[in-house]
Amino acid sequence: MLVDNLVDGFDLYQYPRTSPSESFHIPREKSYVFGCTFVGGKLVACGSDHGLVYLYSVDTGRVAGKLRHGSWSAMVQVIEVF
Repeated sequence: MLVDNLVDGFDLYQYPRTSPSESFHIPREKSYVFGCTFVGGKLVACGSDHGLVYLYSVDTGRVAGKLRHGSWSAMVQVIEVF
């Protein structure tokens, strides 16, 4: 389960653990909820308050890429994968 921690990114929980198994850091200036979703089981895609969608590897926790969506002031609050 991915959870926006409302401070510095997203936390990955693996049931039945009650503490995060991984954290995905995303710098933010605004306290809004941002979306994050799994991409094919190997990546997570997470929104931001500065026009980027961050792609993280589930296995390593490292940034796998960044996608520009809008200007530096654009908020990416919803992420859907098809």
